[in-house]
Amino acid sequence: MDHTGVNRVTEVVFREHVRTSVLLILRAIYPKPLSLSVLQKSLNRSRAIEIAINPLLAELHYLDEKQLIRLKVGTSPMSLRAQLTARGIDFLDGHIHEVGLASPDLFD
Repeated sequence: MDHTGVNRVTEVVFREHVRTSVLLILRAIYPKPLSLSVLQKSLNRSRAIEIAINPLLAELHYLDEKQLIRLKVGTSPMSLRAQLTARGIDFLDGHIHEVGLASPDLFD
């Protein structure tokens, strides 16, 4: 695998890790939603993941399209709130499998 291929794999693994981390953070406060800014800070603090707002928004929309989270959109992107769904809990509990996410078994 060349250098470009390694970078691509690293990027994919990072996104999968971010997505599963988001679900785990939201599970801790289920059924309450979490604001975009608090979610970003939680990723940075508890999971040591640094991700800018726009890439995080893209990952949240991905999870929403997979029905693992529900997005509640306000008047601006910064007022967006994310809430874990029952399907998201089923994924974390290992009852369903999803491509594009890291296995929850890889997390403590």
